[in-house]
Parts: sequence; structure tokens; C-alpha cells
Amino acid sequence: MIPAPLPENEAERLEALLSYGILDTPSEAPFDDLALLAARVCEAPIAFVNFVDAERLWAKAALGMDFTECPRELSVCSHTILEGQPLVIEDLAMDPRFADNPTVAGEPGVRFYAGAPLVTASGHALGSLCAIETVPRELSSAQRDGLAALARQVVAQLELRLLRSSRSARHSPTPSRRSATAAASSRTWSGSSPPVRPNRTPSCCSTLTGSSSTTTPSATRPATPCCPVSRDSSTR
Repeated sequence: MIPAPLPENEAERLEALLSYGILDTPSEAPFDDLALLAARVCEAPIAFVNFVDAERLWAKAALGMDFTECPRELSVCSHTILEGQPLVIEDLAMDPRFADNPTVAGEPGVRFYAGAPLVTASGHALGSLCAIETVPRELSSAQRDGLAALARQVVAQLELRLLRSSRSARHSPTPSRRSATAAASSRTWSGSSPPVRPNRTPSCCSTLTGSSSTTTPSATRPATPCCPVSRDSSTR
């Protein structure tokens, strides 16, 4: 088995892969559907949407085989990301790069592989959309083109997923905004009646509003009020 060399832009490629936030996420229908279409186009029973991480191959979607990840050095897809076009190997057992691969020499005995690289607009190959089978076979040029077209749709789904995530984060309230909203809500009263305002009558006017049974208007002239309130009619 001959491991694939690292791409020249490996550091930038891994950074781009991480920026999509796709690794170790649950299955999603758009990627499952594209794996199904790849299997139909290639007339193969098994298909994957794979991403090549630093040390492993991780499957976002898997059809026809229970597979999640494997060491990168064992993956055929690590070779696919070095190609600018679909990689088709009609018989893995006859290829010195893969003849002693455990998945070829042992179970499940993979023999046929067809994979198209998942290349972003910036030129980073993040993984592959691939179809495999346990018997040697060929792939027509029309099927190659179809597989490549589906691989472009996988990248389009990645971009759409990233856009939705960015919009969601942009419209979510930040902690400071949530605090301000909560404070504003606490200042809002409920019910039909407004809050009762405290009595702000100046203390100097208490002589005009309180009862004064010991002093008669004729005996004592009321003091001039300090604020513009109306006098009692009896003093007019």
C-alpha cells in the first residue's frame, strides 16, 4: 500500500475544511441524497460523501455500508483530492497503491472505485464523492461527468450550509443585547392602569392642605404659598 502524498496547500486546505464546520456533524438529507444519486449514476451499491481530515477520512453520508471514518493513509479518497478530475480505478486489487489495502485484500473486498474531488471556489479539495463496488468494472464517460456534476453540488450544499449558519449567528441576539432586552421588559408594567405616581406636593404647602381647627381665617392671615397652588375660597 502506498499512502498518498500531502497536497502542496495542505495547511490552507485543512483550514478551509475546518471553516465549513462540517466534521463530526449528524447526517443531513441533502448530503444523503447526493450519495444516493452518485450510487445511481455510477450503478454501484455503495457511495459516500467523504472529507479528508488531517489524520482520518470521515464520512458525512454513507449509502450501502456502515462506515464513519478510517485512517487517512488507508483511504483511496486521499489520492482523489490530488486529482483535478474524477479518479476511477477499475480494479483496486491490480493497482500497487491499493492491492494490500485491508479493505481490498480483506473484508469487504472492495475492487472498484470512482471518486470526484470536492473542490471549493478557492481551489481547495476537501474530500470526495465516491462510489465503490466489490467487483471490477468500468465507468463510462457520461457517468464520470455525472459524478463530477454531483460533486459540485456537494460543494454547493457546503456553501449554502455555511451561509445559513452565518445568517443565523448574525440574527441571534448577543449576550449584551439579551440583557438590554430583559432590562427593558422589566421596566414595562402590565395591566390597564398606569403605575401610581408618588405625591410630590412640597412640604411648604402642607399648611394649605392640612386641617387647622385651632386657627381661624379671620384671626390669622395665611402665609403666602411658595408654589402656585389655589387658595381656599374662604381666604378670598
